[in-house]
Amino acid sequence: MNGNRLKQLRKERGLTINQLHEITGISAPMIYKIEHDEKKIGLHTLIKLADYFDMSLDDLVGRERRKNGEY
Repeated sequence: MNGNRLKQLRKERGLTINQLHEITGISAPMIYKIEHDEKKIGLHTLIKLADYFDMSLDDLVGRERRKNGEY
């Protein structure tokens, strides 16, 4: 996941890093590091974020299908 993607989603919801921390339980320093591409995200964290943003993991990480429907 690109850190800019998380930052964009967070800002679209009008949330601060601390607010996202309170909602998801992901530490604020970890969110900061993810947003600045200083930390890779584990599957457990990705799932928490996908659940909060109500999207699939593919959508969360910005994975797009080709025109033929394949990845």
